[in-house]
Amino acid sequence: MRSASLTLVALLAFLLAGCSWPAPSESEARTEAASQSLMQEETTGDRCNPGDETIPMVDPIDSGTLSAAHFAHMRDLGSREFATGEATVNADGAPATYTAAPGDVASAVAARFCITEMELDLLNAVRFCGIGIYPGDVYNLDPYTVATAGGRASGVCNNEITFSLP
Repeated sequence: MRSASLTLVALLAFLLAGCSWPAPSESEARTEAASQSLMQEETTGDRCNPGDETIPMVDPIDSGTLSAAHFAHMRDLGSREFATGEATVNADGAPATYTAAPGDVASAVAARFCITEMELDLLNAVRFCGIGIYPGDVYNLDPYTVATAGGRASGVCNNEITFSLP
């Protein structure tokens, strides 16, 4: 019995000798390297104009207060695929609201305004209920109007504010 076990182990060792996991293709290696690079970056150039002033990637809520300065880089890059709705601006010319159009996708809407989807969700945490994006939804884009602008086409929620407003 012992000799059969040793023979089996020797046979497996012989069969597996020289085996290795296949190396990733050049394309897979580049994609993985780019992904790792992005995850390790602590700062990034302006997300809409690479090479501009460096913007630290920090939490938009500073000591429990929504940081208006964190959103100062926002601007409307114009209609694009999956973000074709109408935008309004405030008195300073900064993005104020965005009305979703059919086919819009939240990540594309956020990219249109140089913010992340998480930041878009944060700016709309008070007045939005549920998930998804629907035609007619009005997204708030101004940190000063978190409690007063935006809402679902089906109605406005009044969620608890868990942070201080600027």
